[in-house]
Amino acid sequence: MKPEEFDSFHELILLDEVARCGSGGVSWGLFLGLSVGLPPIMHFGSKYLKDKVARECLTGEKVRSIAV
Repeated sequence: MKPEEFDSFHELILLDEVARCGSGGVSWGLFLGLSVGLPPIMHFGSKYLKDKVARECLTGEKVRSIAV
């Protein structure tokens, strides 16, 4: 599958499969930063910010966190 073909349906399947481990913390730990923290950067961030953050977040080289 090409990355540009990945959509909300595929994300749902991915999250459902990860949820099989029986721990909500695993799902939240792996995907919360991507599903809450990264989309605003991808939609509204400058090219500089996208280039600096996006690839590393998607490959797991950088860790995202959410401070509430």
